[in-house]
Amino acid sequence: MNFLIWAGIFSLSFTWLFTLDLYTLERDAWWITLLALGILFNTAALKGRTTFNSLDRKYGLLLIPLIVSLFIIPFPYHLGIILIIAGLLILFLCPLLPLISPLSSGLF
Repeated sequence: MNFLIWAGIFSLSFTWLFTLDLYTLERDAWWITLLALGILFNTAALKGRTTFNSLDRKYGLLLIPLIVSLFIIPFPYHLGIILIIAGLLILFLCPLLPLISPLSSGLF
C-alpha cells in the first residue's frame, strides 16, 4: 500500500518536468501519462481508507482563490492547482456517490 502512495507521489511530482520542453517535446505527452498514473496509484492506495459521508460547504470557499490563481500562474506550474480543484469538485459529489471518495482523495 505504501508503494502505491509513493509511486503516485513520484509520478505527480515529475509531471510538470515534461511540460517544459527541456528534455522532451511537449507533443510527446509524457506528462499526461505520468499524471494519469499518479492519480491512478493514489486512488488505488486510498481505496477503502477514506469516506466522505458528510461535507461542510465552507470548503467551497477554497475554490475562489484557487480559480483566481489559475489566471496568475502560467501553464506547467498550475497543474497541481487544477488537480486540487478537480478533487474539491469531486468531493462535493461524494455524499451522493460514495464510490468516488478514493478518487477525490487521490486527486488531493
